[in-house]
Amino acid sequence: MRWFSLLVLCALVLIFVTAKPPKKVSSKNMAKPPSNNPQFKVSLVKTEMDAYIYLTRFGYNPCGSLPGSNSSDYNHPSCQTSLTTMLKQFQTSFRLSTTKKLDAATRKLMNTPRCGMSDSSLPLINGSYLWPTNRTLKWKLNRDPFASTSLKTSKYIQQAFDDWASHTGLTFREVFEHEKADFNLAFANDDHGDGYLLNGTLSHASYPWISSSRGQIHFNKNKQWSNTYDGVGINMRLVASHAIGHSLGLPHVFDSDALMNPLYQVIQPKNMLPKKIPLDAKWTQHGITVAGGNGQGSNLNQLERVVGFYIDDDQTLYIADHGNQRIMKWKRDATSGQVVAGGNGIGNKSNQLNYPTDVILDKQTDSLIICDFLNRRVVRWPRHDGRSGETIILNVKCEDLAMDDEESLYVSDTEKHEVRRWRMGEKNGTVVAGGNGEGNRRDQLDYPYSIVVDQDHSVYVSDWNNHRVMKWMKGAKEGIIVAGGNGKGDALTQLHYPNGLFVDRLNTVYVADSKNHRIMRWPQGATSGSVNKRLHAIVHDSIFTNCLTLMNYVSVDSIDPLSDPILDQFCLQILPSIHHKIKWFNLESSSMKRILLATNYPNLYGLGLYDIEIETALSFFSGESCLTSIDKNQIFEFVIKRTTYGKVNLTKDMNSRILARIFTTFSNLQYLNFCASSIWNEQLAFLNPYPGINSSTLLELHILLVSFSDCLYILDGRFNKLHTLHVDIFSITPSDLRNNNQKKLPIPNIRCFSLYCEPMTNVYDEVIVPHLQRMSNLEKLSLNLGICDKNTFVDGNELKQNIINYMPQLKSFQFYICSHLYLSNQIYLPSKEDIQHTFRDFKDDQVISYIDYFQKEQYSLCHIYSYSFKLKYYYTITNNFPGGLFKYVHELLFYDECPFEHEFFLQIAQSFPFIKRLSIKNSKPQNNKLCKESKNDNQDFSVIKFPHLICLTLNLAHDDYIEEFLVDTRICLLNNNVHLNIFYHQLKRVTHHFTRDTTRINCAKLNSLCFGGRRLPKYAKDYFPHV
Repeated sequence: MRWFSLLVLCALVLIFVTAKPPKKVSSKNMAKPPSNNPQFKVSLVKTEMDAYIYLTRFGYNPCGSLPGSNSSDYNHPSCQTSLTTMLKQFQTSFRLSTTKKLDAATRKLMNTPRCGMSDSSLPLINGSYLWPTNRTLKWKLNRDPFASTSLKTSKYIQQAFDDWASHTGLTFREVFEHEKADFNLAFANDDHGDGYLLNGTLSHASYPWISSSRGQIHFNKNKQWSNTYDGVGINMRLVASHAIGHSLGLPHVFDSDALMNPLYQVIQPKNMLPKKIPLDAKWTQHGITVAGGNGQGSNLNQLERVVGFYIDDDQTLYIADHGNQRIMKWKRDATSGQVVAGGNGIGNKSNQLNYPTDVILDKQTDSLIICDFLNRRVVRWPRHDGRSGETIILNVKCEDLAMDDEESLYVSDTEKHEVRRWRMGEKNGTVVAGGNGEGNRRDQLDYPYSIVVDQDHSVYVSDWNNHRVMKWMKGAKEGIIVAGGNGKGDALTQLHYPNGLFVDRLNTVYVADSKNHRIMRWPQGATSGSVNKRLHAIVHDSIFTNCLTLMNYVSVDSIDPLSDPILDQFCLQILPSIHHKIKWFNLESSSMKRILLATNYPNLYGLGLYDIEIETALSFFSGESCLTSIDKNQIFEFVIKRTTYGKVNLTKDMNSRILARIFTTFSNLQYLNFCASSIWNEQLAFLNPYPGINSSTLLELHILLVSFSDCLYILDGRFNKLHTLHVDIFSITPSDLRNNNQKKLPIPNIRCFSLYCEPMTNVYDEVIVPHLQRMSNLEKLSLNLGICDKNTFVDGNELKQNIINYMPQLKSFQFYICSHLYLSNQIYLPSKEDIQHTFRDFKDDQVISYIDYFQKEQYSLCHIYSYSFKLKYYYTITNNFPGGLFKYVHELLFYDECPFEHEFFLQIAQSFPFIKRLSIKNSKPQNNKLCKESKNDNQDFSVIKFPHLICLTLNLAHDDYIEEFLVDTRICLLNNNVHLNIFYHQLKRVTHHFTRDTTRINCAKLNSLCFGGRRLPKYAKDYFPHV
């Protein structure tokens, strides 16, 4: 934080809500429905068990349910989240003292009326989920005679919609029974049949990306509703405004006066939704001195060259008094300050500082963290009565500090030209911006001066010598320019040595333009005018025109074209005016020709084609195609994904022909992502390779292949400059041994290699390992493999001995390897601890390991993986599954010799949020089901959702698991989109001869059945209306 930030913070009204979701993607992005378990009913929080239920209910427990049958056992080992951890998170969120105990202040907040939505939900980053702004949105209230006629319910709900209309530019109107509405509102009991229980809370709503319930808002009909603001009753307008905010895509925030705070509070209508600061706002030209102001000096009422400062919640200032080698504490309205760190002259002793440049407050440890610039260190100093500091980071030319909401520390290093993040306990930290030497490329910085970390963990950097402000998204390899970047100067598009930086919650950037003696503001996007004007303003910005994606992502594996009106606007108006700015296009098959022929694109260097059929792809590369609008020699990067065969009967070398045409057409190609169909007989193979598959310019290749032999074909020298190869292979079999004639020749050029294979291989030692050993210059390696027919498990020792030791340049090794071992003739059976111990020398990533022993089947599986690895294939899930988040795994097999309880499937739904195909092999009945049935307590189950499930295989499953997926009070299936593999007699038994009501709803959502050859009888067809 720099000197000018005080002016901004004093004058700026921070906005915490907007109609556009914050830009972050994570596993928590999906709204979490309240648990249907009656144990989670919101009641008065008195005991620690009450607190545990409350915190689990509202998203502070990743385990998601009570851990054991003993309701008092809230630290049960099956749940890794302790009560103290959840209390800390709750207290931190609501700005309470982090006592980690159920103290009076915490209990008071927990007993405050609140919203029924989870506090952990975050919106998705996808514009297609936003409500349209080109038409009036309609809302409808279900006329339930719950309230007295004196309470004009519709009037106050309309007021709530009007509040949002004035803030967002959306328009709303009420409709009645005969019209279809975008927002459907109703007053309901706790259990009202939609799978989302109110359980004593005020309301709940559905986020806009949940298509099955989009726009639904429910209020608790058992509450005392009011239209006053005197604290008597629950104000209808306030609660409705909050719920509408969720329906627009907003999560909970924890500012004490925020409308989207989960706890009910009385807010006057004029204060509910602060308006944006207009772009033509005039700032006062006369500030108020709050510290110093008595001339340059070292007295307690003086400062000398203030560089950075921090403002506490009570408006106390902590000032880096640069010239006096000290940190000053200056209370609000005080006439002098107090030295709280340094002040003992220039030096490098523990009680001295040497030109400090910044200071922040670490509330968790109640200490100050200081940039001790010329001592090349970061020190921690006790906030109260601290006589000396403790060095926490050495050898860093620290200019600025920041801390995110997870208490990670960010440090700008002006010598290494990087920003590094330090998590608690880390020794080396992680580079999050720059780190590629001094320079002006987008992956470089030149003297990073000031840094800001937003709520999405994006890092903003004032890039001093490059005269620009850069934004680095979390995990990004390069930044984007958000201000300046047009050389130094005083034009409104330029900066001249920017230093101090501030970013508000609307992502508006405020920067101190030091040599121009001004503070500049860069708003994000347009702020006024019609929809067309806003669209024009956005797409004319170079940030957007560099890479244009003109298609809609409907789901994980579904893409649609833009609507005709939007496509018309782009092709007729926008693209011709910005064609020279466009550097990359992402297009889908049906609209790509029209877009490419709309104008010429002289600076286009990258192209992505999606959902394209093979015959369309072949036509694309013909002489009469739409490629006439681009310079083919200038295309350096090309992506073609998910090609599928159309109606034409094509030969099996079609993908090979397309690949050859790509290299012929784009002669200077450097990057290629060629992901054909995932169907095995449509993947790329080189049995009879088409001529022309070679390139002297290709540097990076991503590709799906049939066999490992096809991988060796790529590595035979035909791509002599290739340094990065990512392959997903359908199978690796003994037939690949025929191509082992190359195995002793080195592969010196490959620096980065990723190998994925879904089926297990029995030639790991004979095929995979020898070829990995050929890659002696490898710097980055990723493996996702299943291995069988070995005498021992693959562990850390074997990886070091057979792979790592052959790669002296290796910097990153990420893996998931599952080893299959038969138990017969095994004298020694290693434990989980034995396997884990072999990874004691592995650095950087956390390695997880566990072993499944199956005594009945006489085999075992050993899973080892680095937790941060984005694996695609996970082999055989059992009850030993340790949890985690695996967003890229789409297919799973469940097998165990012990039963799967309902809670197991709940954990799976959370750990694999995008799972599409499930198979279950388990003949053991559930234990908890029998217990709950004996108590007649079927409502004890919480409804689980698998929103992306399209295929379910239950042929080898006990009836309990068939019931688990077909009884609608346990698992909710996606509407009309699931294929079920099952034996006829199983389905007939579980559905009670196709008459059972509790399985009828989910059976009506099936779109196809496979009985292993048997047909569905005519009398049962009404039970499966969509099959």
